[in-house]
Amino acid sequence: MRQYNNQRFITQATINDNTVILTQDNNTGKYYSYWGLGEPKSKVELTKPSGKPMSEASAIKKFLEMVKAAQYVKFDKL
Repeated sequence: MRQYNNQRFITQATINDNTVILTQDNNTGKYYSYWGLGEPKSKVELTKPSGKPMSEASAIKKFLEMVKAAQYVKFDKL
């Protein structure tokens, strides 16, 4: 499986030049999303509102929400 900055690559989507990548840290098991216009430039740790790490199913659901948002917003404007 592909590695992304010492993290396990899970999935990627590119919508209207917006790129969203979902990864899991190899050491901590935490999930991260990378996003940006063209080349991902921002990194966000995916956590529950309580601050605890998300499950894989919740992380994928959050990823899909980001992909849906990518249809309407240019990430360079954020």
